Amino acid sequence: MIGFMLVIGLYLIVALAFPLYAMLSKSFSTYSFDLNNFEFQVDKGEGWSDPVTAQALNEDLQVVKLEELATSSDGRLAATVFFPDFSFRSTTKYRLRQIRAESSFLVGSTRIADTEWHEFESNKFRRIWFCLRIESQQDAFQRSIPVDRDGADTGAIPVARYCPDLSIWQSGHD
Repeated sequence: MIGFMLVIGLYLIVALAFPLYAMLSKSFSTYSFDLNNFEFQVDKGEGWSDPVTAQALNEDLQVVKLEELATSSDGRLAATVFFPDFSFRSTTKYRLRQIRAESSFLVGSTRIADTEWHEFESNKFRRIWFCLRIESQQDAFQRSIPVDRDGADTGAIPVARYCPDLSIWQSGHD
């Protein structure tokens, strides 16, 4: 009788606890876009420009807000948002690469995860989507520590705000 109860208990652990753990562990993952990982070069017919990161373009244009960089596991970010004068009919050519191969980008449905430069015409460039990287809890915590432009700790107390629709913690100052 005790052996039968142990078999049923083991069955319940395997059948219920493991799938429940797998589902709940995904809810604690944080996903984000790392704009410092992507570099662009643009050729408008006068030769290639100097490489510039998506983060540098975003600081100038303010097209993607900080809270939009953290998203759910199916979030995507188009590469064209960093070019307000983008037209898929233009003759402009674009180069894109990752600095570190820790995430990837999609060209149509083709995943590219290397650090080589890839050249695209405007019509093809509009089909590029940045993919996400999973942040560790340490990365998320580091992002919540207020720092100045030089990366030094400002001494301010971080204020965490939970966003249930994005399943992330956002940082701010009060």
